[in-house]
Amino acid sequence: MLAIWLTRMPNLREEDKTLQFGATFRRLIKNRSYVWGVVAQFFYVGAQIAVWSFVIRYAMQQLHFDAVIAELGNGASTESIIAALRGVEPVAAGFYDFCAWVGLDDLLPRTAEQAGATYYILSLVLFVTARFVCTGLMRFFSPRKILVTLACLAVVCCLIAVYGQGVTGVYGLMGISGCMSLMFPTIYSCGLRGLGPDTKIGGAGMVMAIAGAAVLTQIQGIVSDRIGSIETAYWVPAVAFAVIVYYSVFVCKEERAL
Repeated sequence: MLAIWLTRMPNLREEDKTLQFGATFRRLIKNRSYVWGVVAQFFYVGAQIAVWSFVIRYAMQQLHFDAVIAELGNGASTESIIAALRGVEPVAAGFYDFCAWVGLDDLLPRTAEQAGATYYILSLVLFVTARFVCTGLMRFFSPRKILVTLACLAVVCCLIAVYGQGVTGVYGLMGISGCMSLMFPTIYSCGLRGLGPDTKIGGAGMVMAIAGAAVLTQIQGIVSDRIGSIETAYWVPAVAFAVIVYYSVFVCKEERAL
């Protein structure tokens, strides 16, 4: 709050202009780059929420946390459960060691659900870390090339989550978060490029594309329930990322040098 208060903000006053919504909308729907940008954003946000919504359930099934606890017997102490769950997988084990070292004992796994939630936390850490890494890479590569690479890698990671077993599948699932890190702002900026006075309404359309979160998450849940496999359900975000691959390769163009 102090930083916000001390930061001098730019004057964002705009000229008093009347928006011609109908004319603007007609121009926007004829703009192939913009329309596909909205579609790509719809599928990206949908894929993001779908991927994250099922991380806990996926990790619990792939790493058999319930079975690990069951082997300890009904009278197992909290300490024995924590010790058993900490040793299931090395990446999470390192995370738990760090938490114990800094005194965050509440993050140590006491239930199968809490152990699964650890991979959601690690996915978010990877997401944020990759955002900074990809931002740095923009000094050397164009945003479009980074988007193409990340979208292709996201499809691969989804397929690893679908067909991988145990820790391999879990690592593939976590890798998706790293791939998603720079997609939203890159698709947003590419889709709005060159809209001029139509940018304001165009930006509103881009923001409305977050409705994809409600649609794709529902579809993935239905697929999982009907087929009986959360792993197979990750074909849903794989298809969504494939749409982003198409957009980034064939629609999103490099900004012309001035």
